[in-house]
Amino acid sequence: MRNILWVLGIVFLIILGTSPAYGQNGPEMNEDRAETVRARVLDSQPDGQNYILTVQIDGGLYNGQTLELPYAQIYPNHKIIIRPGDEMLVQLESNGDKITGAYISGYVRDKKLMQLAGAFVFALIVMGGKKGLKSVVSLIITGAAIFLLCFPRFFGVMILFSPQFWSPQ
Repeated sequence: MRNILWVLGIVFLIILGTSPAYGQNGPEMNEDRAETVRARVLDSQPDGQNYILTVQIDGGLYNGQTLELPYAQIYPNHKIIIRPGDEMLVQLESNGDKITGAYISGYVRDKKLMQLAGAFVFALIVMGGKKGLKSVVSLIITGAAIFLLCFPRFFGVMILFSPQFWSPQ
C-alpha cells in the first residue's frame, strides 16, 4: 500500500511539473511602468457608497504629488469609513515622468500588524515567564530559518540557502 502511494505521488508530481500551464509567456508588457506606493488621505468626500479621495503620495518617484482618486466600496455591508490621515496603498501607472493612471489598491496594515505581533510577544513573555521567553526565541529562530529558505535572495545568501543547491541534480 505504501509503495502504491509513493508511485502515485511521483506520477502526480511528474504530471504537475510538465503541465503546459507553467512556462507559458504572459501578455506582452507595454512601455508603462507600475509601482505601488504609500499615500496619506488628505480629504475624503463620500459619494453615495463610494468616496472621492484626495491623497498625497509619500514615497517613490512621485513623492509629494497630490492626486484625486475614486474609491468604490465593493462590499456595502462592511461600512468602511475613510478619514483624512489614513494611509492607503496606491498603484501608479506611469510613462516616463508622467502618471497615466492611479487607483487605490488597499490599506497600509504593516504598522498595526507589528503592534499586534508586539502585543503577542509581550503577552507571551508576561504570562509564560522564562518559558514564554524561550518560546519567543524559538519562534524567531524558526521564522528566520523558514524565511531564509523561502526567500534566499532577500539576504543575498543564494549559495548557502538556495533550494536548487541542496536539491539533487
